[in-house]
Amino acid sequence: MKVGVLALQGDVRLHTDVLNSLGIKPTNVTIGAQIDELSHLIIPGGESTTISKLLSSGHIFDKLQQRLEDRSISIFGTCAGLILLAKEVLDGRDDQKSFGVLDVSVRRNAFGRQIESDLKEVVLNSINVIEPAFIRAPRIERVGKDVETIGRLKESDEPVLVRQGKILAATFHPELCVSQDCNIVHKIFLEIAEES
Repeated sequence: MKVGVLALQGDVRLHTDVLNSLGIKPTNVTIGAQIDELSHLIIPGGESTTISKLLSSGHIFDKLQQRLEDRSISIFGTCAGLILLAKEVLDGRDDQKSFGVLDVSVRRNAFGRQIESDLKEVVLNSINVIEPAFIRAPRIERVGKDVETIGRLKESDEPVLVRQGKILAATFHPELCVSQDCNIVHKIFLEIAEES
């Protein structure tokens, strides 16, 4: 298992810290050539338009698109990462590219502006409850028939963590969490990767 964290912009260090706590030493991915070495990749939160542009200028976008299309890599997108994986971005910008491999429709910043960021309770697999951060979070407005909802907001039952094959995506930041078992979402990602 060779795990990478896309290290172009966003919350790279905290994802790396969670992986280290699970006994995994990840690679910080900054160039396209590193994509070929990976079995798993996390696209962290940040600003989706900026990450999209940096993916292209760093020659990563096309390499990762090919790996996603042939299903030879497991990927976990959080917040901006979810937007980059989504098939439909309802309020996307014209200059923003998406991989379009996750059959969901998302709306950027739907939980409000930065000042409205908050911790919210999320129920995972109808069992575990965690309390991660929602920071200018996207909202999943449509879930395709082949997409499984793994996590829902406790207050409204809306989907916030979904899976389609080797793709896992969250509207929230699982690396910013006040629950006791804050690394549970990363564990789910690594288990999915082994199953697929």
